[in-house]
Amino acid sequence: MKSIERVPVVIQVVDNIQELIKEQDLKPGDKIPTEKELIDMFSVGRSTVREALRMIQAKGIIDFKQGKGAFVAEKIEDPQVLAKNWFKELETKVADFIEIRLAIEPISTRLAIQRASAEEIAKIAETHNLFIQSVESNDSLKLASYDEAFHMDIARATHNELFINIQIAIQECFFETRVKSFTIRKRVTGAIIPHQKILDAFYTKDAEAGYKAMLEHLTNAYNDIV
Repeated sequence: MKSIERVPVVIQVVDNIQELIKEQDLKPGDKIPTEKELIDMFSVGRSTVREALRMIQAKGIIDFKQGKGAFVAEKIEDPQVLAKNWFKELETKVADFIEIRLAIEPISTRLAIQRASAEEIAKIAETHNLFIQSVESNDSLKLASYDEAFHMDIARATHNELFINIQIAIQECFFETRVKSFTIRKRVTGAIIPHQKILDAFYTKDAEAGYKAMLEHLTNAYNDIV
């Protein structure tokens, strides 16, 4: 029997907004409800609505016009074509982010393995399983969200506030890259085995294996992009 997927609130709001666009038959250029209206509609906080809108924008479904709000995108292209073009245009910037991650995340993984509690390892494993479950749906937003959570769980397990804050800063800038990346099937399937290797290093308490697994994972991501 397949386990029940516990979908984060922000992903539920993303799904609801996308369904609302369909139900109201909103066309390219049409304005979607305001933040306040969405907050009241879905009974969630402002930060959740803003995060959901950011995720939908990253998927190319809506655009923001300064001082006017959010609108259905004028042209919604094929997600894979959009992603490939996006990476071509921003290759240097994306590569810069990966280079920072290469410098930070293998070290934080080593430290996390040395310090993680049983509960923290279980949380990393749960997030990994949710990522695997989401592969079947091929939903780039869910995949990006669980991938982000996996790396954030590891950062938190370091118990080092600086590593945690650096990871938060990276993720705030890197989410759109993750969404675009996971519209490409190779990147989706290519993340499962590396994540499993990292998780196995937590189970065996092998900090060096975890360091190497994270370094290999991010190096492969860098090579895919470049």
